Parts: sequence; structure tokens; C-alpha cells
Amino acid sequence: MTTADAVVIGGGVIGTSIAYRLAEENRKVILIEKEEIGSKTSGSCDKAIFLQSKKPGFPSELAKASRAVYENLEDELDFSFEFKRGGGMIVVQSEKYLPFMEDFVEKQKQAGIDIQLLDKKEAIDQQPILSKNIVGSTYSNEDAEVNPLLLSQAFADASRRKGVEIRTHTEAVDVSIENGKVVGVKTAKEYISTEIVVNAAGPFAPQIGDMADVNTPIQPRRGVILISEKVTPVVKGNILCSQYLAAKHLTEEAPAFGIGLSLGQTDDGNLLIGASREFKSLVLSQITGWMTIFDNEVPHLAL
Repeated sequence: MTTADAVVIGGGVIGTSIAYRLAEENRKVILIEKEEIGSKTSGSCDKAIFLQSKKPGFPSELAKASRAVYENLEDELDFSFEFKRGGGMIVVQSEKYLPFMEDFVEKQKQAGIDIQLLDKKEAIDQQPILSKNIVGSTYSNEDAEVNPLLLSQAFADASRRKGVEIRTHTEAVDVSIENGKVVGVKTAKEYISTEIVVNAAGPFAPQIGDMADVNTPIQPRRGVILISEKVTPVVKGNILCSQYLAAKHLTEEAPAFGIGLSLGQTDDGNLLIGASREFKSLVLSQITGWMTIFDNEVPHLAL
């Protein structure tokens, strides 16, 4: 019978990073992933570390602590995952959203976020591809970028070097409980005896929780992102629009499907054009409509 001090279920950024930190404490750790490392949520997101968009309070404090980890993480993990301090902007595309954004910026400043509100000229100077029809924009130099696919691999490789056993294509089928305590994890291949199980299965976490009779109230939220062919660099840092932020913060005014512009560009030149914020089941339906982002041959944000 296989034994471990801890079993981590889930091979995304969260699971691999937890496995790495547990191994730092000289624990015997086994990570199991039903597919490949980073093949689910961590391989389906954009590259933004968008500190300024978080709600003040605990979400903002958690985001600041997370952002600080990245400063020296590439050196710590000995792996380049394309971390860049590119800054971020939330574009105000309509006068309708200006009062909301002015209030939002003040609250973010009070929460300790380095953020400023730019007028139209300042915003376009900062991001020349913006349309002349915008009202203004926020800017924060604390926002950054990362390649999430490489980040998962970085933590996985570093975990292996610290002795973590990573078993891909291995699905957890049951969590064994005795006298109210975890005693093991059963996979399709073997039984692993352990007193600690970390549920890092993301949107699949409720299914893992059910195995241990633990209610895990997580509802998946779908985001749709279009990926372009490789083009010449045109985007500086990360971009959101105020409608996207309203969809996140103002539930009563959220547009259909929570759609609002998010935009970034990979190191290879692919534009990541999104996004939606729509609560859905794991069986995701196909979105039926979208918005025009670029006009003519010269890319300008048609906000």
C-alpha cells in the first residue's frame, strides 16, 4: 500500500503550488491529476495579474499578497514563465460608467492600490491603440502578466525536484473516512494511505468534496476568450473596460453573459480577446453572440 503525508488532488496552478510548499516542509507529497498538468482551468485563462480589479477588503488583500509572491518566483522556481510588470488599464468607454469608475478608483486607493484615473489624452498616450471615442482610463503599475501554462509547469518541475510524486492521468475515485477523519484516497489504479487530502480540483472541487461528505459550494464561472493569430505587438500590459468591471461589481447592472472587453497579448504575439463572466454548470453551452473589437486593418479598440 502506498503512503503519503499529503495527497493533493488537482494539477493546476493551485494544486502544484500547494504541493511545492508542502514539500518545502519535508512532507512526502503525492499529487494526482486526472489529465495533464495545467490542462483544465489553469490552461484556459488569460495572462493577467490584475490587482486593481479586485474588490476592496479580503479579495484585495489576498490579491496583494499573491502579487508579491511573483516578484522573485522565477528565480525561486528556476523557471521562466514570462512574468512581466506591464501595468494595467480599465478603459472608461462611456460617460455612463464615469461616476462608478471615479468612486471605484477612490476606494481602491483607500485599499492601498497604486491606481490613477487618466483622461482621454493620457489614456491614449499610454495605450495608442485605444479609440478616440473613449472617456478615459485607470492605470496601475502594480498589474502584471504571466503565462499560466508555464506557471503550472514551473511549480510542477520545482515540486518534483523537492520529491513530490506527480501522477498524471490518475483520477481520484473516492476519499476514505474513518471516525470522521481522512485516512486515504482511492484512485483508479491504487489506494494511497494519508491523513491529509488537499482538494485543488477547481470547478470539480464539489465532486471531490462529495467523496468525503463535505459540501463544497463552488459554482463554475465560464469566461470566453478569443485567440488571434500572431501579430506585431500592439498591446501594452493588460486592458479591461468599465463594463467588464461593472459586470463584476454591479450585479444589478450586469450585461447579458457578463460581457465586457478584456485584452492582452502573449509574448508570441497572440491577442487574447475576451471576456464573459457567466455562471454555468460544468456542461458548458456555447455562447451565441459576441462583439466587434477591431475595425478595418489598423487595430483600434472599438469601445
